[in-house]
Amino acid sequence: MFYLEILVESSGSVKDVKIHHEGKIEQQSCEELVSCISRGDFADFTAQLEGLTAVYQLSAEKKVKCKAFSALQSLEEDLCTMRQLQSFIKDPWAQVHKSPIGFLQKRRGGHAMRLTYFVSPYELLDKDKGLTPLTAELLTVGKPTVTSGLASLVAPSHTPIGHSATVLLEGSTPNKLQLSPIISGGQRSGKGNGPVYAQLVPQNSAMLPACFTLKLSQPTPLCAGLAKLIHATTEVEVAGDWANAKPMLGLVAQHAYNKLTPGKVIELNLSKGLFVNLPEQTQCYFVCESRGLAGCVVSSVPFTHPSHVAPLLACLRQQALFNALLASCVRTQAKQFIELESVLMFEVSALSWQHISISLEHPGDESMATVELELSDPAAPRASLYTLHNANSDHINEYITRVLQKTHSIPITLRSLIKIWEREAASKQLNGGYSALEPNFSCGLGGLDPGGDQIKHEPGSMHSRALYPSSVNHPHQGGAYLSEQQHHLSAMCQDSMSDTKPPTEERKSKKRKSDDVWSSSQKKGKQGITEMMDSDSDSDNSDEYVNEDENTINSNSTNDDMEGRESSVSQNEFTSDMELSAMDATDALGGQDNRTSSDMDNSNDGDVDDIIRNSFQKSDHK
Repeated sequence: MFYLEILVESSGSVKDVKIHHEGKIEQQSCEELVSCISRGDFADFTAQLEGLTAVYQLSAEKKVKCKAFSALQSLEEDLCTMRQLQSFIKDPWAQVHKSPIGFLQKRRGGHAMRLTYFVSPYELLDKDKGLTPLTAELLTVGKPTVTSGLASLVAPSHTPIGHSATVLLEGSTPNKLQLSPIISGGQRSGKGNGPVYAQLVPQNSAMLPACFTLKLSQPTPLCAGLAKLIHATTEVEVAGDWANAKPMLGLVAQHAYNKLTPGKVIELNLSKGLFVNLPEQTQCYFVCESRGLAGCVVSSVPFTHPSHVAPLLACLRQQALFNALLASCVRTQAKQFIELESVLMFEVSALSWQHISISLEHPGDESMATVELELSDPAAPRASLYTLHNANSDHINEYITRVLQKTHSIPITLRSLIKIWEREAASKQLNGGYSALEPNFSCGLGGLDPGGDQIKHEPGSMHSRALYPSSVNHPHQGGAYLSEQQHHLSAMCQDSMSDTKPPTEERKSKKRKSDDVWSSSQKKGKQGITEMMDSDSDSDNSDEYVNEDENTINSNSTNDDMEGRESSVSQNEFTSDMELSAMDATDALGGQDNRTSSDMDNSNDGDVDDIIRNSFQKSDHK
């Protein structure tokens, strides 16, 4: 049904490659084929020949096959028109996750049109470079494939990144398919702003024993509910063993485990839990199946009209996010000695493909807590915390939501939450039962000094911010520690990147002898603290609290104690023998140079981009 014409110059170099399709008068000059032949990439040349051959794999006569190729070309033109209508979306990440047709790559020779609709942060990890930015080049070319020897001659040099689908044609029962482009240049008016489609009439369509299909880049577990939505949209059933559908959570977990152990068939025993080893934490997840949530693995999704592509990709994007979150709890279950008393236990369940629930024990009050993951918007999933004492959780919800969106990882999202609780418990212990997260927080030192009037701070005691109770070296340092926790903890949760100082005080503190001591020490050039500030608390236990000058901290914090603590945390941030496959995304992405990897170190670390970007470079992974 087609043949290639290769034009070679007298010097031996390839001048041009032309594709002749039967029934087509014009010839197609293909630069992709010229390029792969010139560089000797026979793996790519073979893949393109297979792609061209796949167009005509129909059980029909030649005349019908020619119409089928015209139908595929017309569909590709319509999809390119839809992409032009979304040309205002410039960012590659937004194109992938928010564009109705994802990131579109036009047909290149024998390479079919590709639509990339989801990219997990895990796929952007590089062992040497850390987090790789998502660019149009990376989406187009893919990640380099590491091969050697004879395998390099048959294996592709690059592999596509993310979840994508190629637009193909496959045999099926007769369907009415377009034979020419049916999208006009205009758009519908109103809320459903989209392209205008012409009706399928005998002049622009024909009944063919075929259908269009989105061939998935990798087999994907698909919920039966989403398969029904797809069938209602396309009126074509998704191929799969739906009569023997399996519980969805177990199916996704087993599918993820099979990808971690290629070539092996090992059935997961979910009743024993899924163990995840993280720095400073060992987590165990028990998967609880839900009635009515079943599915099976699919490889392609059929359709018959260009208007079906956008809703199909929306369903596939929804399923990809659901699968990625559950797969983040799956690791290779190697035999190892674990002290169960130190393991954090979690229970994972799902009400639907748009809602995941994780139950855990609150370490502070020994009550149950629940983290609900709302996945209705795949581009911006949200996390919400529900506890027995649910006051003031907005900042925490906002923070763990940002961690979730940046990592698509349940373990590291819960790790961040637990670290917040640990700091809250530490602040309560130091402050006699008060927390920096509570609205009525008073910065007195509880039983030590309820009013805060007897505190005498020593110079240099506020050089660094405390992350854990053990880092508070001086017994009188706790008040300043807690006051800066109240100010900076909420600022970190709110992603505050400003360097503004606290608002000017409205009333001055009473002058004491200690004030003169601090004043004289500052005049001598020693490090000090700022003047006393009014407390935002409504409590009458303490009218004042000590706050730090961020500029002083950032510019003058160079004492040996601070450097020792930072280097200690940095060195212990990762275990030296932890493999990349066993890592969690934020640990591989997180941290800043010369800072600890704490989730909420200070106000300038509130941005999760800074928290999860470069700490992989500090690790000892091999």
